[in-house]
Amino acid sequence: MIETAVRLDEDLLSRLERLAHAQHTDRDTLVSAAVVAYLEQKESRRRFSDLDALAGKWSDEEAKEFEQAVTPFSQVDESIWR
Repeated sequence: MIETAVRLDEDLLSRLERLAHAQHTDRDTLVSAAVVAYLEQKESRRRFSDLDALAGKWSDEEAKEFEQAVTPFSQVDESIWR
């Protein structure tokens, strides 16, 4: 493991120490876990599949075809609004 240094203001350091104490761990472990959790959350794409069994799934090609088919519905017919 590589050791790094981070500059924190007094308030943030105090909050970090209180949280580490409450979780019965040390600052380094808490900061390391927080960085890992942050990176994992940022790097992962949220994909929901809870309705796949009911609604099914579309392939990339099917999704592209659908988008092309509904594109005209997003165009406003100016003559209707006059």
